Amino acid sequence: IAIDLPENPMHPNLLLNQTEIEEIKQKVEQYPWAQEAYRTLKANADAWAARSEIHVPETGGGFYHAADATAYQITEQHYSHADAARDMALMFQLTGDEKYVPNAKAILLDYADKYLTYEIHDKAERTGDQAEAGGRATPQGINEAAWVIPLAWAYDLLYDRFTPEEREAIETQVLRPAAEIIMDNNEGRHNHQTWYNAGVGVIGFVLGDKELVWYALDKDDSGFRYQMQKSVTEEGMWYEGSMHYQFYVLRALFPLMEAAYHAGIDLYQEPAYKGLFDFMLDYADPELRLPTLNDGRVVLLTDPDRATYYEVAYRRLGDPRYATVLRNSARTDLLALLYGVGELPAVEPPAWRSRYFEDSNLVTLRSDAGKK
Repeated sequence: IAIDLPENPMHPNLLLNQTEIEEIKQKVEQYPWAQEAYRTLKANADAWAARSEIHVPETGGGFYHAADATAYQITEQHYSHADAARDMALMFQLTGDEKYVPNAKAILLDYADKYLTYEIHDKAERTGDQAEAGGRATPQGINEAAWVIPLAWAYDLLYDRFTPEEREAIETQVLRPAAEIIMDNNEGRHNHQTWYNAGVGVIGFVLGDKELVWYALDKDDSGFRYQMQKSVTEEGMWYEGSMHYQFYVLRALFPLMEAAYHAGIDLYQEPAYKGLFDFMLDYADPELRLPTLNDGRVVLLTDPDRATYYEVAYRRLGDPRYATVLRNSARTDLLALLYGVGELPAVEPPAWRSRYFEDSNLVTLRSDAGKK
């Protein structure tokens, strides 16, 4: 497999590296928006660090449309524990305060004890070999990926705080088994596959496993490069034709892009990836609003859960048009804290013009003033 990875990966180097961690500290000292984002991160980490006991759920969770609402509540608990481990690990790196270490470690080690005891199951409540696209902690492979990625980040951020025996347990009883169950799914050209690739790829990079990284990036019928070639129109719209899916895909791509970038593989140079951001600016109205398409809903690019991905794109790609989105957003979310640049340039609004998006089968008709 022609992928160049170090035999012994450095840590942290997945979500952030040490240089970036130092930069975040400086941002928090200088910028009110970074201070607000930091306070939000700290509040959650402090609450979890203060818990006297940590116990991850005893079973896997259910589907969010399940008749039994308590089943999905367990899935949400799994997400909460994974995010808590990430947040405490981040706060340890940003402050050096040891109070964040014990409970973050406890979450990962409790999963090492329990994960393989969770029955494989799917959203239709089938189990074992009958389960389709299922998981252990969650009912779907896409959910399993979304759950395990923050755990991998936490493991990377706290790597030096684990003993060799603890690392072995986490790697062989959580991370590798999670990658294996995710790889049982192959949906080719699909938003689900972007999540499979992200989960497997992030695990591959933290473990230095070339086969897992190959699966995520180069597998010829499903990897990242295949997705960019087959799933993005020439203008940059995700083929499923919904801005909801456009952002769902960007949410999945971000962890993989950053893990690869920190390992020296610059996926940001893939034109189709940049196109995903450019299309939305080209198609938006002057208020940076995107209309309802197919089974999506109206999307405002400046909403925090949308603008957050432009933080990463602007840092890595430097397109000044992206600063238009960021200048009109709060910039108080986690990705703004981690990746947001301190000073945004003063930029002219995008040039609004009528356009035929031939490959996407869409048209924008605008007045001379760009108001329609």
